[in-house]
Amino acid sequence: MPRINNALIGIDLFGDLKKKNASDAKIIKQELSMFFKTYSHSFDANEHLFNPLEQTLSQLGQRILGGTGAVNSILQHAVSNSTRSILTKNKKDFQRVVPSIQDVFEDRPREQAILNQHIKENVRLIKNVDNRMVDDITTIVNNGIQRGDKQSDIIKSLQPILKRTNNGYKLIARDQGNKLYASITEARAKVNNWQFYEWSTSKDVRVRDFSNSNGYSDHARLDGKIFRFDDPPRTVFKGKRSGERNNPGQDIRCRCVAIILFEPPSAFKKSSGGSYRLLKDEK
Repeated sequence: MPRINNALIGIDLFGDLKKKNASDAKIIKQELSMFFKTYSHSFDANEHLFNPLEQTLSQLGQRILGGTGAVNSILQHAVSNSTRSILTKNKKDFQRVVPSIQDVFEDRPREQAILNQHIKENVRLIKNVDNRMVDDITTIVNNGIQRGDKQSDIIKSLQPILKRTNNGYKLIARDQGNKLYASITEARAKVNNWQFYEWSTSKDVRVRDFSNSNGYSDHARLDGKIFRFDDPPRTVFKGKRSGERNNPGQDIRCRCVAIILFEPPSAFKKSSGGSYRLLKDEK
């Protein structure tokens, strides 16, 4: 199985979330502009602004976080579409090598659960980013009014929050997309009793190793080595996750992929370093 191009994985979800971020920015500006216009005469006595400001920020939060359920539906739809896109890409990548491969996700509850869990986790992560954004906006606006900042300065000070939120969306879309692709690949392989793979990095300067990750992780050393899905290599060497083992694409921000090896399990033997080797290569 050739190395797949995972550069575009998650791009459709990020596109939808980027539009959501732009829509949220309009909501924020709309709600705050209306508040400032209505209560601008009261700014010298800001103690009288507490209740209307609290109501404005609460309404802003409900519109962004989906208090009515509409936003939840939009998020669910966007993540579901992205999930189907990744599933289709994975199937096509397999069919380039095994044209007759069946879509095991159509009628297998266990494999379908992978997709459902992915959708649920993505929605949760996105809402976490949104919650943080609303909390930070609330703090900045409250502090700005208490200091007597200009209305335009308060709104301008929210731009870094929107940018950080957009970056959070991008990380979720790419990281979770790669994780889903990796999970689908593993599931397809196991159903067909393909238990081994060759680790393949992106082969660029961003591939993590001990030097550019401050000793935290090293994927470069794994490139070209053979591993078994049920016996992944250690990928984390420092911090709270030290000792963690992952297959390609499972580690945070990992762009590596598993190149499936179609030989039967009896064709492989474990090496002393933890990887495996093909017995036919020894002849």
